[in-house]
Amino acid sequence: MPTTEILKLTNIDIWGPARVLSTGNAIYAMKFHDSGSSHRKSFFLKDRLAATTLYALITYKNGSEKIMGKKMIYIHSDNAPEFKSKLWEDFMHENGLTFVPTAPYSSRSNGTSERSIGITTASVRIMLLDSGMSAKWWAEAWQYSEVVDNLLPSACHPRKIPEERWTGERQDVGHLRVWGCIAYVHIPKEKGLCKLGNRGQKGRLIGIETRGIFRILITETGEIIRSRNVRFEEGIGHRTLTPEGEYFVNDNEDVDLDFLLPQTPQTPENVNSATPAMQPIAPTSTPAPQQQPKTRQCIIYPPASRRSAHLAGDNAALPNVTQLPNQDQELHTDDANTPILEDSDEEEEIISALSANINSGPRTSKQIHTSLFMKHAIYHATTYGFH
Repeated sequence: MPTTEILKLTNIDIWGPARVLSTGNAIYAMKFHDSGSSHRKSFFLKDRLAATTLYALITYKNGSEKIMGKKMIYIHSDNAPEFKSKLWEDFMHENGLTFVPTAPYSSRSNGTSERSIGITTASVRIMLLDSGMSAKWWAEAWQYSEVVDNLLPSACHPRKIPEERWTGERQDVGHLRVWGCIAYVHIPKEKGLCKLGNRGQKGRLIGIETRGIFRILITETGEIIRSRNVRFEEGIGHRTLTPEGEYFVNDNEDVDLDFLLPQTPQTPENVNSATPAMQPIAPTSTPAPQQQPKTRQCIIYPPASRRSAHLAGDNAALPNVTQLPNQDQELHTDDANTPILEDSDEEEEIISALSANINSGPRTSKQIHTSLFMKHAIYHATTYGFH
């Protein structure tokens, strides 16, 4: 039932029980989430009986209607027994409220409240771990997390601050501090301390009541002081993400954090440029090289010499070897880009070499057999080629 009207639809859910009692002995958190503004408010309960939860509903209803000047209409929640009790039914009938329950065993139908509680519990977990505070302060962290969430836009109402829509007043975040950080509270003169006495007490920030009023825990005594004269030591982030990974910083040491600033990549263009360092350098684009069409080169292989040392003689000159073509020479290719091998006169060269080297005198049987073998080899090579 999506709506943009404030107090028309209120989502309710209960979280708990917590394994650790809060400082107020609470183990449950009852959250109210307004669908029209995404405003959140929680009450911390010792139990979830019908009377206890109804008292939280009455408190929320009276305060909300007085601020907004409107009446609550619908209440959306799951089928918890306390919400379907006789006490709740009589109260809704007397005040004109309509209870809209989800289907049985389908908590996902109450997704707005479930999601809101999931975000808050995740924030509380991180706040307790990062500050090192005891788990018994989970209720204080819960309440502080809701203060921050009400100052942030939500996905349902982008660019709208829930607290601004709820109160109708302009909001800012200048009073927010890191939860659990070290705080020094001013000791007023009314305390009657001597002139050389301490002027401050060291504690931890655990909450904000209204703008400018902080709740400070004095760790030595366990006392909670409300004050507006506070000085904070928030330090810097414990984990800072860098391109090389996480960088852990010791708050007690002076560390050069210039490497966390955005760095400009060093290139020949911006190193030799006369542009000032503070001005951004426009990126230069280099044209992509044009792709040349791929062709297969025509390689002219030299004709193989068929002259043997016996036929050609010891002083015979070696045949001239044809050089491979250079890249600048014109390639001889056909339409299919297939290299064409030029014809050679190797057969005529071989025949002329045989006729020039045959002795006119009588030959022995070994020479005859050698001659026949060479003729057979030359015929086979010229006919079928060498393998």
